[in-house]
Amino acid sequence: MTPRQVLGQEIANALRTGASGTDLTELVIRAGWQTQPIPARNPNSDYLDGVLDSGKRVPIEIRHAKSHDRG
Repeated sequence: MTPRQVLGQEIANALRTGASGTDLTELVIRAGWQTQPIPARNPNSDYLDGVLDSGKRVPIEIRHAKSHDRG
């Protein structure tokens, strides 16, 4: 089977099991057909890659507190 056929089969299997649009998007990203969208980065944040107990990779954003000048 070609990679395209494999992807088509995986999508068909996912649809049979009731996959949502988000599930299908993640399947296409995992298969390497589409890159993970990169959210707009906040200059006041640090970004890390996290891993859940299930092994799923998730992005982590650490937002730094903003100091407010109370003059």
